[in-house]
Amino acid sequence: MSLGGALCRVLWFSSLAYQTLNSVTIELATPRSALDGLAFCFVDQGFALAPDTVAITSIGEGGDIWNPSAQQSLSVTDCFGSCLLNGNGNQPLSVTNVTDILGSDPYYASSYYLTRYDDLVADRAGKPLPVQLLQQLAAASRQEAADTASNNTAPGSCVILSGRWQGNTRYTLTLAFQNPAEQPSSTIVKPPDLYMLPLTVRVASNGAGAKFGTLYSVRGAKQGHLCQLRPRAAVALPRMFSACAEAVSRGLAAVGTTNTTVCLEMLQDALASNPSFGNIFPFSAPPVSLRNTDSAPDGACSAGSVRVRTLGAECIDCSNAAVRGDTCKCYPGYMTNLIGPAACGPPINPAGNASDAAELAAQLCTVYNNHHNKMIQGELSDKLVHSMYLDAFARQAAYLLDWSSIAEGNATFWQQFVTDERVPSSPSRRTGIGPNCTACNGGVFRDIYTQQQVPVRDDRFLALQTFRLLGYLLSIAGYPCSALWNSVDPMKQAYGSYDKRMCVA
Repeated sequence: MSLGGALCRVLWFSSLAYQTLNSVTIELATPRSALDGLAFCFVDQGFALAPDTVAITSIGEGGDIWNPSAQQSLSVTDCFGSCLLNGNGNQPLSVTNVTDILGSDPYYASSYYLTRYDDLVADRAGKPLPVQLLQQLAAASRQEAADTASNNTAPGSCVILSGRWQGNTRYTLTLAFQNPAEQPSSTIVKPPDLYMLPLTVRVASNGAGAKFGTLYSVRGAKQGHLCQLRPRAAVALPRMFSACAEAVSRGLAAVGTTNTTVCLEMLQDALASNPSFGNIFPFSAPPVSLRNTDSAPDGACSAGSVRVRTLGAECIDCSNAAVRGDTCKCYPGYMTNLIGPAACGPPINPAGNASDAAELAAQLCTVYNNHHNKMIQGELSDKLVHSMYLDAFARQAAYLLDWSSIAEGNATFWQQFVTDERVPSSPSRRTGIGPNCTACNGGVFRDIYTQQQVPVRDDRFLALQTFRLLGYLLSIAGYPCSALWNSVDPMKQAYGSYDKRMCVA
């Protein structure tokens, strides 16, 4: 599964007033391969969600940076029957917590340093994850360490949209939810960032076919994607506010007034009577002032940027691209973004210069075949290969395969395509277990000195299989590498054929 290119950002909030209905407009680009789920999590848990207070009110599909108007506006009713197909047995829209999503993905059970999730400090683009989200993850890790129940009792902060999302496609969607009540605190509360997780959603069932849970796998970068408010919009939407506190402080409402609807009407009436208030917060902010995504245009664009008419006006950074009139085209070797504010993404090959997926695969095939030859010639450590090369390959091949695809391919490869046909006295065992073992049973050997059953550790054998695995992974990505993987005879082993059958190592 090719999963480079996922992006997201927040364009606008329709209300900054506490205890009012709010709508967040999100622009996103899906990865290069289709998904069956997208999760959006509010990083501030104060913005709790419930199934009866959250809804998708609009969805647009298609277009790009230069032609966003080419998107097709989808009927929400129809969309839940088409673009959000309920084909995986889940509700099209469900509410949960970020740790309930991450907790069912096996990656996060082994990626941490000391406690689970402590390696999640920045998103895929390197943007630091907000403190509120890190606190949620740390609290979940402490609960797991104490062997207590997971955070299921906490209010949900994530909404999952299950269904078939097209790959390499731009979407805009509007999510309606209820703003929380103001909390007694002097801290300024800004409109919340969102955290996007592309998902594979699978229904867990028992042997009888009865469903007992839902399993999520985060696709693409396991660090996820932080969706932040567009910078110019962030200036126009600086913080949340209490409508009644603002009305009382300006003498528009009596002390003790608590009806948010009444207080908002007072603020709106004051703005209508005094249009000059339109430059003063909160009169300048929704819902007092009726503004939208076009209400915060960019100023003058810097050199190397192109100005487009979307969002009132936006400057698109054309770094690593050639400017062509009102657009720019990314240089070969760089990903092309479907949404702003930058026209181009990171290199397709972080360690080289590949113009597309096929060229990246060909480069990886050549590089790792050269390393294979060096190992055969004794210029490369066997143990280094089988302990580090898969991780190195995963980083370099991220445009072709994500971690989940590699993990699935790794499991299939070792289960179906690896046998050890060498006889016990084969010279190929001299650097491995041969000299210290006299018998084997079920894949373990008895050490002649300790008489203990010990697992197989044969560095040369594992290293050769590692190179075969890399070739296999390129093959399942759709780019065969015959130098490392024999797709015609996948059971042919690197050591050749032997007459005497050996136990599976």
